[in-house]
Amino acid sequence: TRLQQRAVVTNSCNREAAVSSARIGTGFYFFSVEGTYPQTVPPLSSIDIVITYDPFAPDGDRGILNISTNDAANPRYVVTEPGVGLRFVDG
Repeated sequence: TRLQQRAVVTNSCNREAAVSSARIGTGFYFFSVEGTYPQTVPPLSSIDIVITYDPFAPDGDRGILNISTNDAANPRYVVTEPGVGLRFVDG
């Protein structure tokens, strides 16, 4: 069963911000990012980055989401994506 979760990028400035990319580094076999980039984040607003997880290991998988922005102080964010999937076996 595929699962989805969201990472929220918030712009607390009075100017537009940009997310230039959102990519899975580690775990790209199990996690994927929906949508296309770059994306604009309006002033005092936010956008969702949707991550889809396709479980592989019964005990869970690990992924790392790398987000690049035009923020001079914090141009890159790294988010760890833990994933746990359930597997059902017919008995």
